[in-house]
Amino acid sequence: MSRLFTIAKAALLKPAYGYSVIPLVVLLICSLSGSAQASTTTRTASQPAATQAGATYSNPIISQTLPDPSIIKGLDGYYYVIATSDRWEDGSYHLLPIHRSTDLVHWQFVGDAMASRPDWVDPNAGLWAPDIQYFNHKYYMYYTASSTKALPKYGTPAGPSSIGVAVADSLAGPWQDAGPSAGGSFQHGPIVPPRSCVFNTDPNCYYWTIDPAVFTDHDGQRYMYYGSFFGGTVVQKLASDGLQVTGSVYQVGHWDHYEGTYVIRHDVNGKAYYYDFSSSANCCNGPESPYSVVVSRATSPLGPFVDQNGFPMVTPTGQPVPTQRPSTDPAGVNSGAQGGGYPTLKQNGNKWRGVGHNAIITDLAGQDWIIYHGVDENNGWVNGSGISYRQLLMDRIDWTADGWPIVNDGKGPSLTNVAPITTPTFGDNFNTANNSDLSTNWQTAGGNWQVVSGDMTAGGYVAQKSANGQALLVSQKTVPQGERTDFNLRLEKAGSNGRYGGFVSYVQKGQGNAQGTFISAFIDPVHNTLVTAAYQNGHVIQQEQSTPLPAGFDPTDWHYLTIDDTTSQPGLASYRFTVSDSQRDPVAVQERAFPASFRHNDGNVGFITENATADFDNITTAPLTHHVAPSQQVPAAGTPLAQYSDEFNGALGSQWSWVREDPTRHSLANGQLSITINGDLYRNANNATNLLLENAPAGNYMMETKMTFDPNTNYQQAGLLVYSDDDHYIKVGVTHHESLNKVIAGHENLDPTPGDQTSCDVQPAAGSNVAIKTYTAQQCPLEGESWDYLSNPNPTVNGSTATNPTVTTWLRVYRTGNVYTPYSSLDDVHWVKGNSWDLNPASAAYPIKIGLFAFSAGPVNTIPAKFDYVHVYNQP
Repeated sequence: MSRLFTIAKAALLKPAYGYSVIPLVVLLICSLSGSAQASTTTRTASQPAATQAGATYSNPIISQTLPDPSIIKGLDGYYYVIATSDRWEDGSYHLLPIHRSTDLVHWQFVGDAMASRPDWVDPNAGLWAPDIQYFNHKYYMYYTASSTKALPKYGTPAGPSSIGVAVADSLAGPWQDAGPSAGGSFQHGPIVPPRSCVFNTDPNCYYWTIDPAVFTDHDGQRYMYYGSFFGGTVVQKLASDGLQVTGSVYQVGHWDHYEGTYVIRHDVNGKAYYYDFSSSANCCNGPESPYSVVVSRATSPLGPFVDQNGFPMVTPTGQPVPTQRPSTDPAGVNSGAQGGGYPTLKQNGNKWRGVGHNAIITDLAGQDWIIYHGVDENNGWVNGSGISYRQLLMDRIDWTADGWPIVNDGKGPSLTNVAPITTPTFGDNFNTANNSDLSTNWQTAGGNWQVVSGDMTAGGYVAQKSANGQALLVSQKTVPQGERTDFNLRLEKAGSNGRYGGFVSYVQKGQGNAQGTFISAFIDPVHNTLVTAAYQNGHVIQQEQSTPLPAGFDPTDWHYLTIDDTTSQPGLASYRFTVSDSQRDPVAVQERAFPASFRHNDGNVGFITENATADFDNITTAPLTHHVAPSQQVPAAGTPLAQYSDEFNGALGSQWSWVREDPTRHSLANGQLSITINGDLYRNANNATNLLLENAPAGNYMMETKMTFDPNTNYQQAGLLVYSDDDHYIKVGVTHHESLNKVIAGHENLDPTPGDQTSCDVQPAAGSNVAIKTYTAQQCPLEGESWDYLSNPNPTVNGSTATNPTVTTWLRVYRTGNVYTPYSSLDDVHWVKGNSWDLNPASAAYPIKIGLFAFSAGPVNTIPAKFDYVHVYNQP
């Protein structure tokens, strides 16, 4: 990736909004971190103008390996991304690399967050999955240490993973490790130390303590979510200093399904919900990575989180994770009716695979965007290595009317897309180090308003320094109806009735600006409330309305205040007022209607203080989005194709043929085809028996089956098959994995080997049905399986009816061109979309066929999969 410019410290530089473009001037004011200083070259370049409505962008937004991203809009006005440490395309290795942008589309490398690993971390460990926050007047970065040294304070051996924390005044660094001492010679250590297993007595067993993410609730309490497939995802309260977790640990996600948790609050019809975005399956399998993001929601940040069909992420107990060693572990309970999730981000068959581990950012219009990594199927490995090339992608999150997030209205990851709104109708970030821009963009009405050059945290801002009376700073530019107004603010000092805030819909009706008519929102530090008021000719009319702020709310720290014009009917002026933290987690929300006379076709915006001194920054206005995602419907079945369908009554249809038939392991009885699982299709282990296949219809089609199957041993699986040969296929079915039965969508292809390999490590086994008889470094079998949903809707032990199955799953595969999209259902009514894969024939001699499979990767191969029918339909 070419660098537009590189700078280790630039907190005092702030982006120019759409009304002007200011050339970058490199200010080397703050001390450089070691790693950033070593690799920094100083350049000047023109920054791209912030994105305007109608502009487009292409994925990836950063063509570099940047897995597990965290994103935040800094107080200096830039958007920042910090990602997992990894090797880059040029062979360099970066520890938590930092990028920044003015528009979420054009990004510039800043430097590494750390010059070296903290001393308590294994010298070869990865620093993964950062999460960035701002509170207590500084930035926090929580990160994973994939392996620690022996830590005396905790009595843990070298090896297990843990979570650390670093702090900084600027997002560009330098970052300083800040966790509590790990004992011995370690000044610092992890905030979440290695966690020993509670399900057995092995002293060397430790859970995967990775992927931290912090969420702030409306009461000001912060929560840290962390964990992964081994041990599950959990939540714990974060202490007010941000440097330790406290209290009980609660399980929120099953330990065989979720990782990379990210939680936000979203209100649906006035009801607050907490949304758990989690990733599942293999993140890092090069071009066959099947990662995806599923979402569940709860009415408490502690859960239980359930999906659109009411199934939880883990069997809810309402009790903390045990600290002693019981005979069974609730994290690994082997029962059905858990492991669900709404299919928010699934690959759609274009080149992007392995799409997951997300963060979320909101643009100036209030539109949410998901930031995540993905793997290009045509470029799956970092040069010269076995590292998956996970590039940085961005897409729009849309919300359905019933409150579920879906990417791009359900279309999934994009190649090109309409860009975020980052150019405001009106905006100011007070970049200049003098007061010249106040006369250009603003008019004052009382008070003493001054532009301050700022500090390492915020850069420039405007300060109102008169402690008495009312003071307004009014924009010269008017703003139309329907806008979202957003800005940062903090208190310097308030009198006994002092308060500070902003206003919208300002119209002057009298002598002097102080006689204006407008709608205002204040933070009242004395009563610790968000207060809204309507002013007419400079005086409050109607009754003020107050909403409590959290008990620990610090008015002297920077927060966001947002005023959304939500008016949707004549005769009223409706607004939503929100105070939020750095990650836009709301801590106070108020919705209020005013007389229609207060909503003007054009009005000014600005800042206001009453008997208080305060600072303000980064004001923007933009048309508020009102987009609602369409209801996500399963595509219609289409027109039946009788010649390709079979009810399995009496005898198989003449269209079928077997691959590696074993007649002793299949039968027809009672209107069902029973296939006993046997063999496998995995890379060169091509010994699966009884693949039942028929020619595929021309054009687009859908095939469906009803299957009864209850596997009880790892990798037993059965379902629908789209098949060219043993190295080119898509399978959609049910499998047993560790302690869950899951619906999967698997894909195998011949792909280039990782860059650190010069040949394929396997060759086709005897009996393989393959077009390519010799594997090479450019054609080596690789397989990936997504985990799309649960298969057992009952809270019974998975596999308890394996030999005489009673668990039924309906499966569908839709073909559109060379893309195959799976759906599954537990009742033939509610269908769940899975990962799409593309597939082409291995050769003309091996055309694509469709049918059924029943595999077993191991020796346990005595259970049946029973199929009621195969129905095939024509699709447009």
